[in-house]
Amino acid sequence: MNNQPLELSILDYEETMLQVKQGAALLDEVYPKWERAVSIGQLYLESAGSCVLGQLAPEYTGGEFADYFSMLSKLVDEGHIEDVNDDTAIEHGFCLVDEHDGDYLPRDHTRTAWNELTQVWKTFITDRRGY
Repeated sequence: MNNQPLELSILDYEETMLQVKQGAALLDEVYPKWERAVSIGQLYLESAGSCVLGQLAPEYTGGEFADYFSMLSKLVDEGHIEDVNDDTAIEHGFCLVDEHDGDYLPRDHTRTAWNELTQVWKTFITDRRGY
């Protein structure tokens, strides 16, 4: 298990890990052992198909072409989260910025921040798996 916090240049590690833990707790409720179904090698949070929700969506929602958005919608439909909005997704470590106006991060920091969010999820999943 990795007890050493990652060194991040854009995001705050402690805050981001708390968000990831909230997202993981939600997934624990709805998709037991979800961390085993996520491919760390393919994991990239900026991609609707390769992010945590995107990778789980086809099996969980039953949709062959399901992704991040269909997974969030199903979580709302089932009452696990109240609304599909960026704030909810950010609070659960699934998203970084408002996709419509992107005003939370300077444009030149966005790619680095997505890479950092992805790395925090990878660290969490690796620790959860025990290696």
